[in-house]
Amino acid sequence: MSSVATTAIMRKNPSAPLRTLILELGCEWILDGSILDYGCGVGRDVLALREAGCRDVWGYDPYFEGLDTLPPTTKDVVLCTYVLNVIKDKKERDNVIGNCIELADSAVFFTMRRDLSRGTATQVSKTTMRWFNDIMEHVPEGASVSILYDTGKFCIICVEF
Repeated sequence: MSSVATTAIMRKNPSAPLRTLILELGCEWILDGSILDYGCGVGRDVLALREAGCRDVWGYDPYFEGLDTLPPTTKDVVLCTYVLNVIKDKKERDNVIGNCIELADSAVFFTMRRDLSRGTATQVSKTTMRWFNDIMEHVPEGASVSILYDTGKFCIICVEF
């Protein structure tokens, strides 16, 4: 199994980024549309979204059987939580970013871990800027990009169409 696959966290509650999007950033509107959780791991956020009433939720993770098929159609929103920060290869990271953007009709939320305990603030900031620049390389004309949330733990970058 890939080292990327071993990063999936077994948890009982929705991820901190999902809770932050809905409860702190006012993005509860995402619950009204279709959602793809790209790189969903074992699918805990998919279950949480369904429990919250979202009817059209698709989980995709190439490393987990049963979740290893992309949806046949685009979704309103794509969530890509803690995926980019575990992919070391730029070509693979670019592929994930491109897939997420192609599969979204309204917005993509990329969340990356920003753990200050794993490096200096300067090192972590440079890594965040690398992810931001990687994302910017794929943003179609007319789309907007913003850093919605940025703490010592994680950052959320939103691409809206």
